Amino acid sequence: MWRAILIGWVLSTCGCATTIVDEEDGEAGGQDPDELEAFVPPPLVEQGVPPPPTPDMRVVPPMRDMGPPPPPRDMGVNCPPPQCQPGMRLGLCEICDACAQRTVPADDTMCPMVNCGGAAQYARQGDICFSLRSRPEGGRCLGPGSCRDPDDRSACGEADRMQEVVLEGECRAMEGCQGAAPPMIVAAPNGTPCGEGGMGLCQAGTCDLEVGQACAAFGMTCEVGVHVDGGGGTPYCQVAAEGAHCIEVCNAVPGSRCLAGWAAGAGCVQGMEIGCLGAAPRLICRCAQP
Repeated sequence: MWRAILIGWVLSTCGCATTIVDEEDGEAGGQDPDELEAFVPPPLVEQGVPPPPTPDMRVVPPMRDMGPPPPPRDMGVNCPPPQCQPGMRLGLCEICDACAQRTVPADDTMCPMVNCGGAAQYARQGDICFSLRSRPEGGRCLGPGSCRDPDDRSACGEADRMQEVVLEGECRAMEGCQGAAPPMIVAAPNGTPCGEGGMGLCQAGTCDLEVGQACAAFGMTCEVGVHVDGGGGTPYCQVAAEGAHCIEVCNAVPGSRCLAGWAAGAGCVQGMEIGCLGAAPRLICRCAQP
């Protein structure tokens, strides 16, 4: 028995796991010696090398960085099944919208323009002509294939006052600009004073300073030129006057005489010819230049 204990101690110090059983004990236990020989000892543990650590299953390994999460899907725009090709014109006042649906646009150039009051109204203030005009604001489409009536004023905005024409420069005049009559810029009537101090006279839209000086003695000169008669051509000053006949008007300036005379309206508006002896409330007299 002591021999078996000694052998077991030697084997345990060298790392052997084989159990030595005393022959007597073997016989006493009834164990077959062949079974002892068939026993396979466990592998030797290398001295000085600790066993690998057991992983801690409570520690969760960090996840791999996959970048920022994708943006949430926009579920706000849901187009129904398409009905047409987006952007196509389907007919009068009907188009295909971005969702491929048939829709009515606000306006269609194939519809007639809406009449917002007809012609503009004009008014003059000093040298500026203004227009008052109502313009269309709403669209011309009412529905698929349907245009707004041209006389439908519901598509018209409030009337706008706009500047149309400004009268600028000498020897120019503005006509019209009243009611439905639009403004027109024309040449000022001949004889309209012009230049510094009004010493010149307008002739065919230009300011003639020399003629103005020659006719200044007559007052309001309407025109200058050359009067042709049987005796040849005579330079004249055609002037506006009131309450007399043209002989008196022309003879009032020394060196002048009457060549012809007309009844007149306001200013230099020439009317019916009445000659040098005809009387009228307003006259235009053609007098020889002094």
